[in-house]
Amino acid sequence: MPLAFQDGSGARPPPRTALAVTALARLVLDNVPHVKAYWPGLGLETAAAALTWGADDLDGTLGHERILHAAGAAAPVAATPATLIATIRAAGCEPCERDGRHLPIAEAA
Repeated sequence: MPLAFQDGSGARPPPRTALAVTALARLVLDNVPHVKAYWPGLGLETAAAALTWGADDLDGTLGHERILHAAGAAAPVAATPATLIATIRAAGCEPCERDGRHLPIAEAA
């Protein structure tokens, strides 16, 4: 999962850069089965777009993200499951909760 550098200013890389890095990771890391789009570092909109640029997992289902925000991330500190489901569907993908081995737990409601 490519993580966006947080320089403490709250700025993130331009969306096109983040998406290009995601696409490049998918092409170059062909031995890595899953590329994640970490929404707390990318923002929800860019992470959703990354699902069509090579990422296959919207990561960061957190109640309250602290690490990136301590470094100055500007994304929301939390997202409800309903928000993440809607974001995934808006990207044209089908949401599915998975376990640590990336095996399906349950289809999203």
